[in-house]
Amino acid sequence: MFCRNCGKELKAEYNVCPNCGCVINNDNIPASKVDVTLKKEKVSRPPMSAMAIVGFVFGILGFESCAILSIPGLILSIIAFNQIKKGGYRGKSFALAGIITSAISLGLWVILWAFYIGLLGTISAPQYALFLG
Repeated sequence: MFCRNCGKELKAEYNVCPNCGCVINNDNIPASKVDVTLKKEKVSRPPMSAMAIVGFVFGILGFESCAILSIPGLILSIIAFNQIKKGGYRGKSFALAGIITSAISLGLWVILWAFYIGLLGTISAPQYALFLG
């Protein structure tokens, strides 16, 4: 018996030509080369949500900016978290961390300002002038 692809002589027990890889002795499979190497398929991952990362960064910077960046950080992180839940993006942990850090930053600054305003309310005008210098 001979290979119908390359013409090499074959033994009867062969199912695949050792020379060219053509499938033989099977009428259901077309005469084509069989690729015996394993190919790694690249798994496409969804893109990272930039909004989640920016929300997280704004949440951290909110501690330094007197909570000015905490509010946009909280909003961006919530929007990103909802988009990620719907699918199509990665970065759920960044969005969640952005929500947490923004909320903590905002809460701490609200407490600090409330304490500061309360402290100023207990000082009389002459004491306040001395306090300011």
